[in-house]
Amino acid sequence: MIIQAGSQNLESLSFVQADLMKPVGWSEAVADATHVIHVVSPTPATRPEDAEEMVKMAVDGVLHVFHAAKKSGVKRIVLTSASGAVLAGHKNHPELFTEEDWSNLEAPIDAYQQSKTRAEQEAWRKS
Repeated sequence: MIIQAGSQNLESLSFVQADLMKPVGWSEAVADATHVIHVVSPTPATRPEDAEEMVKMAVDGVLHVFHAAKKSGVKRIVLTSASGAVLAGHKNHPELFTEEDWSNLEAPIDAYQQSKTRAEQEAWRKS
């Protein structure tokens, strides 16, 4: 997909692993990077009883990535989204979504959808 998008050289592409729930390791993960693609959100095998625990994991992960990237001088961060960040909790929704559309956090929606929505909203605030 990266090549279809126009990239000619993947030699400088690298992948790193860091713990979204811990602030350590992120500076090293983005060292010498000019761009960061943040593609993950916590999906624990057992969902916490309190949805806020899952939201905290996702929001903290976004903050760790964004803080380290800013400190390192990264030019651009790409954050992947999910339909759960815009679609959940609406009885009727548009066929096309914009950056103005979000899941309805007042509705009884799944903890994962809450976490994706709130983490992405935080990312937009930081961008």
